[in-house]
Parts: sequence; C-alpha cells; structure tokens
Amino acid sequence: MDNVPTVWRFLRSRSGRGFLLHLSICAVLSVAVGYGFYYFSLNWFKDHKSSEKITALQLVDAFVTEYSAIRSQFGEGAPVPASFRAHAIEAFNRQNGDNSDFRLRSVGMPGREISTPPTDSRMAETLAAFAAMPNPKPVSELLDVGGELTFRTVYPTIAQQQSCVNCHNALQPDKQQWHLNDVIGAFAIDVPLSPFQRKVIWQSAGTGLGLFFALAFAGLMISLLHFRQLEALNASTAELGRTQNFLDSIIENMPVSVAVKDARDRCYVLINRTAEAIFGIARGDLIGKQADGPLSKDTASELFPLADQAAHSRDLQTIDEQVVHTRHNGTRILTTRNLSIPDETGEPRYLLSLSEDITERKHAEARIEHLAHYDALTDLPNRAAFVEHLKHTIDTAEKSAESFALLSIDIDGFKEVNDMFG
Repeated sequence: MDNVPTVWRFLRSRSGRGFLLHLSICAVLSVAVGYGFYYFSLNWFKDHKSSEKITALQLVDAFVTEYSAIRSQFGEGAPVPASFRAHAIEAFNRQNGDNSDFRLRSVGMPGREISTPPTDSRMAETLAAFAAMPNPKPVSELLDVGGELTFRTVYPTIAQQQSCVNCHNALQPDKQQWHLNDVIGAFAIDVPLSPFQRKVIWQSAGTGLGLFFALAFAGLMISLLHFRQLEALNASTAELGRTQNFLDSIIENMPVSVAVKDARDRCYVLINRTAEAIFGIARGDLIGKQADGPLSKDTASELFPLADQAAHSRDLQTIDEQVVHTRHNGTRILTTRNLSIPDETGEPRYLLSLSEDITERKHAEARIEHLAHYDALTDLPNRAAFVEHLKHTIDTAEKSAESFALLSIDIDGFKEVNDMFG
C-alpha cells in the first residue's frame, strides 16, 4: 500500500506524463511496425509465390502443348488435349482432397468452355482481359473467394498449335470457330491464405508487442530515473527553501540592524525589522531604490557610515560609537560594522552593514562610572575620585616638571558627626 502514493505521484509528475506520452508513441509505432510486417509478409508471399506458381503453370502448359503436338502418334483413340487436361487436373485435385491448400483448375473462356467454366466473375473478367490483349501475361492477385482470402495465379492458355485449334473446333462445331494464337482458356491456381495469414498475424502481433514492451520498458527505466532525479531535486529545493526561510527568520529577528545594498548600482537590497525600529524607516520605501537618491541620502549615511571606505578597503570596518539623531527615539549611540562582499571575480558586489544600539549600555556605564567616583547622597567626589585625580595630577606634574600643592584639612569629630547626622 505504501507504493500506491509513489505510483500516483509518479504518474502525476512530469516524468509520469512523459512516460504516458512515450507509451502512446510506442503503441502507434508498434502498430505501424506490426502492420508493416504483415503487409510486407503478404507482399513477399505474393511476389515469391507468384513466380513459383507461374513456373508450375508454364510446365503444365508445356506438357499439354507438347501432348497436342504429338497426339497424332498415339492413334485416333488418344484423348483430345482438352479432355486429357481436364481429367488429369480432376485426378490431381481428387488425390489432394478438398482440404488441400493448393487448387488447380483448367478453365475455358466464358460461354465457350469445353468442360470447366470460370469459377467466379473475377476469373471471367481476367480471361476476357486476356482475350483483349495482344500478348497476355500471367497475373497473380489476392482475392476474397467465398469469404476467404485467396492467392490466385491465372496463366493464359493460348492456341499455339494448329492441332489444338482443330481439336477445339471439332469439339465445338456449333460455336464460334477458334484460330491460331487465340486465348482459349487459362490455368488457375487458388491458394487459401488463411493458414499463412493466421501465422503472419501472430508474427505481426508478436513483433508489435515485443517492440512495444521493449520500448515501454526502456521508457519506464528512463522515466523512473528522471523521476528520482526530480524527486531529489525537489527535496533539495524544499530543503534549500526551508534553509532560506530559516536564515530569513534569523536575519529578520536579529537584535542588530542589518542592511545590504548593491555595490554597483547603490540600490538597497535588504533591511531587517531592527533597522526599521532603530532608524525609524520603512523598508518598503527604500528597497530597490538608490541609496544616493535625494529621498534616502541622509538615511544612507546613517545605515552605511563611511560606506565608500569600506567598499574600497574590502576589510571589516568597525565604528565603535556612531551617534545618530532620530526623530522618533532621540539620539542613539550605535556600534557599526561594514563589510564588502565580493562576487566570483573578487570585485565588490554587496555592502553589508551591521549596527547595534548601545545607547542604554553607554548610559548604564556612565551611571556606574559616576557612582564609582561620586557619593550617592551628596553627589560629591569620593575617595576613589580623589585618588584618581591625585594620581593624574602627579603624572602630569612629572611629565611637565611642574609642582603642585595639596591642602589637607582635619575636622575633629567629623566621623562621629557624619555617622550620627549623615
């Protein structure tokens, strides 16, 4: 059951749709190849069997013609060629039986036959066409005879001997007289194609199916490989998207101002939420616009102090204390770091500025410094301030070779008064 979603996902993917299209093309190609094999086999049968059957009928005609030429040597009781031919063919057919795949006939011209007329209208039309030709040639064709596909070869019988003409005229005294070189009939061979056709159909179907399955299997392997590559690519893209979202979330929520601008066209590329809060700006008003524009020139100097120097030096530039006067939050003290980010050629591509608001910390440090040197109650300098000031005075006097005086006043009972009354 776990494979069903995978199969469905494959069929709905671009690889699956390509595979279905490939199957359609394979089916059309396989049908075309199968039909071509069937058509080629039938044509091959027609071409090869035609010459074979014509050769056989030429031999039969030669035997009959030769018999007609030498019949007089056998006496008056010898069978006439027409009867001899008809009886011999009937005997041949009886010997082969009704189920034979080879049916030989000797037929006469329609209405002028001696014993066997044409078997169907198509054979009669062929004989009539022979009679109208000055030099008739044998013909072979595929016909539907009684609902069965049949390969028929018809060989014209021509009165080449005067004895044959005389014989036919003697047998048909009441009909139109025959003359030398007249088409008096034909030999016909009918070969049922059902066994061969069934064999060719199976071979054609097997060829087409074999080709279809081979091409389909190859297409399936290629499609599955492409599908796996797409799945891996999609997974990598999704992972990259998640990583991008994660990094965007980190940058957006960093407690320092992050601003990026293009070093080439000086356009703002990125400004995070902390930068908006510190400088009192809206990123939508700046992103995509040039930092040197009239509307953002002051903001650019605040977001990217000494930006040109940072771009040219390509080193991390640190500004320990940057004083910024904001309209919404008064004067702020920032620590700013500028960094030039190069492209693949080493030229500056982006300029990154990170600013941390240290205003509160500086105020706290100032208060601590004040408390360390001044009395909390009287706000007068304490012992530490006195010692530090004295040390500084001594150092200055030593460096300048000057002298100074120290006045010490002692108040009796001052400690008790201070402890008691504060």
